[in-house]
Amino acid sequence: MADAATASATQRHPSAVEPTIVLSATVVKGFGRGSKDLGIPTANLAADAVRAAFADVPAGIYFGWAALGGVAYKACVSVGWNPHFPGELREKTVEPHLLHAFENDFYGRRLDLALCGRIRDELQFTSLDELIAAIH
Repeated sequence: MADAATASATQRHPSAVEPTIVLSATVVKGFGRGSKDLGIPTANLAADAVRAAFADVPAGIYFGWAALGGVAYKACVSVGWNPHFPGELREKTVEPHLLHAFENDFYGRRLDLALCGRIRDELQFTSLDELIAAIH
């Protein structure tokens, strides 16, 4: 069970991002934790595209839209350093979770992303179950 500080920090207080942050990037393989460990597949975006576009974007959890092949899907997006898994990242990542059940992976495809709002800061959790509960 989350302690009081973590419970307070995971409360969602969405706020608009103005202007909307947009990016078009190739989907690449990540660590594979989203699908395997968390049951929440993410579309990791190529670091070269993320580096400049998100240099000044604060780490956190965002919401917005992601489009593949011209079809838009609601998305929840992690921007940052994955603090629950320390020491694995050398640079900031952008990992959208598209709120749609896909039959196949889409590695190598172009994904268009628009971040419309921010939900909360990135957090380090005491357990994997606590992280999964915060995502849901």
